[in-house]
Amino acid sequence: KAPNTLKRVGHLDLAYSSEGDALGFAMGHVAEMVEMEGELKPYIVIDLLYRMKAGSGQEIFLGDIRRFMYSLRDDLGFKLELITMDGFQSKDTEQQLTRKRFATEYLSVDKQVLPYHDLREAIYENRIEFPPYMVQLDPMSSDLTEVAVKELSELMDIGGKIDHPINGSKDVADCIAGVTSTLMGSRRYHRKARSSSDFHSNAAMDRSHRVISGGTISHPAYTGGGSGLGVPLPPRLSGS
Repeated sequence: KAPNTLKRVGHLDLAYSSEGDALGFAMGHVAEMVEMEGELKPYIVIDLLYRMKAGSGQEIFLGDIRRFMYSLRDDLGFKLELITMDGFQSKDTEQQLTRKRFATEYLSVDKQVLPYHDLREAIYENRIEFPPYMVQLDPMSSDLTEVAVKELSELMDIGGKIDHPINGSKDVADCIAGVTSTLMGSRRYHRKARSSSDFHSNAAMDRSHRVISGGTISHPAYTGGGSGLGVPLPPRLSGS
């Protein structure tokens, strides 16, 4: 259930494939504004990550996903106001969401790198957290994988676009980037967030559960490799 009434945004990403459609969804909010080098910046919390993979030659029924989003707002009490999409979803999905009083916007994570620049900045400045989301990537194996960490670790900067390797995926990573970019770019979602100049020294805010804590991120955005995106990895994320 929603722990507060802060406004939420979601990003929906659907990839069509003959090997089976794949879908990602993320929802997040700005928990508060934190002061960094004289500027107030949003501290972002991703409330939810979701991934769906259809079998070979099968499709994902978007009606089920829409009902899932309706339930987040109407049953669980999340103030989910805006759904961004990458443009590949059907016009029917946009119309149905609008009919249910959701705002919808087009946001491409494939055709521009800005969302990943925003995500890189949030991670680098240690002001984003998301849940440990474990999924079964191989239907023939019972092994579980932290899909967000896996996808972020494997992404490649190929010049003007962030892509995944062959046989890889970025459904969840795209959704995190989409939500982060919207929350960073619109003051609408900062209005009711608390402001605190001593946020980082608040012992009550224990973030040790973040999924990327102690991990090794090899994405060029976080390790200094690649062109345009490279930045040093924060000490907390590099394990030092």
